[in-house]
Amino acid sequence: MPYWSNPKVEDTSPFMARQWFCDLDTVILATDYWDRAGSKRNQEFPPLGAIRCENAVMGGGVYKNVSVDGNGIFMWVWNNSGSDIAKGVPMVRRATVTIANLVSGSVNTAVDVGLTANKEIGALLYCLDNDSGAGLAPEGEFGRVIWNDTTTIKFQPDMSVALAVNDEVALTYHSHVLAAGAGAQLCDFRGVPIQSAGIPNGYMGWACIGADAVACLALPLAGGAAITVNKGIIAGTATFDDGATSAVPLILGYALQQLAADSVNRLFLASLQPNIIRGISV
Repeated sequence: MPYWSNPKVEDTSPFMARQWFCDLDTVILATDYWDRAGSKRNQEFPPLGAIRCENAVMGGGVYKNVSVDGNGIFMWVWNNSGSDIAKGVPMVRRATVTIANLVSGSVNTAVDVGLTANKEIGALLYCLDNDSGAGLAPEGEFGRVIWNDTTTIKFQPDMSVALAVNDEVALTYHSHVLAAGAGAQLCDFRGVPIQSAGIPNGYMGWACIGADAVACLALPLAGGAAITVNKGIIAGTATFDDGATSAVPLILGYALQQLAADSVNRLFLASLQPNIIRGISV
């Protein structure tokens, strides 16, 4: 059974910990998830960003149809990138977005233009600058986004002073994911989809952020390159690439098998973030 930091909490907030029992191969359309969030009928689904640790044999137990073996750490993530993400593709968190000049605001809202409804839910909104003067509240205060439409972002808890016109805020994302680009760094890495169909655009699901062995995807590599066994792997563009000579901040894990450049099957087994795997006991 998965374990959680606080499994007895009965708060109905979608960001509070309870016990969830959805399988690792589960995906759910985000609109359905948010419709059910806050309801005790939603008990099988975790809050955005929840962490789950498991130990099982590949293809058995809670792992079912996912390609993971041994110790595994998983995060509940949301793909709202605009594109489907296939099984085994490295993912990164959505980059921080800065809104330089708010239209208006309050102690728990920020008003802008051109937003996409519900896309910011779960982000942290941080006040970078009070336009009225340096260092004035609510600079340095932040809240979690609980709702947004095309112009208004609502967050909690309240700030000590209302946001106002021309204030500057930033939106930071920890569980909103997209396919990695070449050169993505470990600090932004958010694992790989483990479901047979990956995590489609607009869906939430479990991502494997660390494992003894997990299926990773390498697209046909230019110049006859191959994945080298027992060497580092790095992010390419929506793929893993050979990182045998790469700098440490780029290393996402280590290949457990050789993958020839002309191999038809492009999935290979890798140990992801073995440093965090060694630090858990499940």
